[in-house]
Amino acid sequence: MLAALVGRRKPFVTGSGLAFLILALSTWTSLGALMLNPLEERFPRPPLPEKADGIVVLGGGMEGAVNFVRGGYELSASGDRMVAAAVLARHFPTAKVVISGGAIAMIGDGEGDAETAPRLFAALGVTADRLILEKNPATPTRTPPSPGNWSPRNRARPGCW
Repeated sequence: MLAALVGRRKPFVTGSGLAFLILALSTWTSLGALMLNPLEERFPRPPLPEKADGIVVLGGGMEGAVNFVRGGYELSASGDRMVAAAVLARHFPTAKVVISGGAIAMIGDGEGDAETAPRLFAALGVTADRLILEKNPATPTRTPPSPGNWSPRNRARPGCW
C-alpha cells in the first residue's frame, strides 16, 4: 500500500499479487491445514486419567439454525468436541457432562448447543440424567461449579448449575 502511495506501481502489484496468492492457497487448498499441522502435533494428546468426575464441553459444535428447523443434531466443523465428549462419557460412566452454549441472538433463530445436545447424547448412548445443561453461559456473575455442587439437588435451584 505504501508503494502505491509513493508511486511505485510494480512493487505494489507484485506485493498485492503475492498476498492474494498466499490467501487463495491457504484458504482453498489444504496448504493452510498442512501449515497448522506442526503446531497441532507439537503437544501430544495426554493419556486419559483413571477417574473423571466431570466433562466440560464448550459450545460451538452444533448448527443451531439447522437444528432449530429440523429438530435434529447437525454438527458444525467444531462438532468433534461433542463426539469426543460422548466417547469420554461412555469411558467414564459416573462422570457428569456439563454442556455450555445457549442460542446466539445475533444470528436470529436457532438452538444453542445445550438445547440440542440431549438429543445427540441420547443417540450416542449417554443418559440425560448425566447432563448438566448451561443454556445461558454469558452471565459474568456466575462461576463454574465445583464437582461437589453437581448434584441434582443443587441444579434445581435457580442461578445454580
